[in-house]
Amino acid sequence: MSSPRLSSVLILLTLGACGPAADTDGDTDAVDTGDTGDSGSACRTEPGPWSSAGWSTSTVEALALRAQLDTLVGADTMRGAEQGAVTVDELADLTGPFEAGSPSLLLVTTPAYRAVVEDAFEDFVALVTSGNTDLFDDGGAWAPGTSGGITPEGSRGMNTGGLEVRQFVEKGLYAGGAFYPWAQRLTADDITPDTVDAIAALWGASETLDPEERTDAASYSHAMGYFAPIAEALTQAQAYAGDPACGAERDAALVEVFRLWEEAMAGRAVYYAGFASEKFTSAGSEADLVDALHEFAEGVALVLSFRELSAPSSGPLAGAARVITDAQIDAILSAFGVDRTDLGASTTGSFVTDAAGFAAAVATAEGVLKEAYGLSDAELADWRSPTGG
Repeated sequence: MSSPRLSSVLILLTLGACGPAADTDGDTDAVDTGDTGDSGSACRTEPGPWSSAGWSTSTVEALALRAQLDTLVGADTMRGAEQGAVTVDELADLTGPFEAGSPSLLLVTTPAYRAVVEDAFEDFVALVTSGNTDLFDDGGAWAPGTSGGITPEGSRGMNTGGLEVRQFVEKGLYAGGAFYPWAQRLTADDITPDTVDAIAALWGASETLDPEERTDAASYSHAMGYFAPIAEALTQAQAYAGDPACGAERDAALVEVFRLWEEAMAGRAVYYAGFASEKFTSAGSEADLVDALHEFAEGVALVLSFRELSAPSSGPLAGAARVITDAQIDAILSAFGVDRTDLGASTTGSFVTDAAGFAAAVATAEGVLKEAYGLSDAELADWRSPTGG
């Protein structure tokens, strides 16, 4: 599902001259689009199928970061602790894998999201220590005690605010919290086909861009119908990066990649919020309520991760790292009772007995995102009920 708003930008830039765009408003702060070659030449490269001969060397760092995230949130650490397979009883059990590697996940995480991760770690140790806990009272209301705990249904670690904190680590880091900005950082220097390979790997693609071999943000992009458009933009960027005369085309394709990557994450948040709303409305068991809180946590973490995202100092994303603003993100968090500075102080858990209130919060969040991304009613409906691809 390629966005016509963003694709039109790519088309206009690629049809124009390869030299820098004219300054139409007299400003002197035009975005540096990089080396576009001889200003009198025209780009003649015609992108063909994706082909990545240098993948094994150009993606070493990106693939290592993906593996480090898998270790932190997977069976070896956080998920394993939820399931009782490994022991996590102190912060060092989590900060160790977070700080391991070169670069480490800690290094590539934005300062703003680092604070969220550290808060999530503290909540996680507390709730795992509490162990399996019934987090609801006899009337079905949220009653997490002083530390939260692990739900008997699905073995999910919920903090006192009703948030599954592991999701804030995993989903947030492969979206705006770490992998997205680290990929953008690569566009500030010389952009080569190897650069595009590394961006694709950080997104979660495989060497062949096979949609069946996706992970992390690429998986959610596929679920929302954005995998094919992003893969197409990556293919164009890789081809243009090999031709010095195609700087403008290359940069336009890269902007398209990141705009669609961001859109896909926001769209997934809308989908999960809608799923949770339906679960709250029709819940017949505590397991249904846990499912709703679980899916909601995934979506809201994706949105929160883009807060305070700094743009690269140069290149096609200079001054334009993202579309959504901090104020818009804060409006969404407020609607759902999420406290970004203290996740455990959130009031999201109270929605388990207030389905109408949650539905109203969903409507507020959708309105914010509709305005942020300039969505039509039909496009917002596509986010609620996406077609994968």
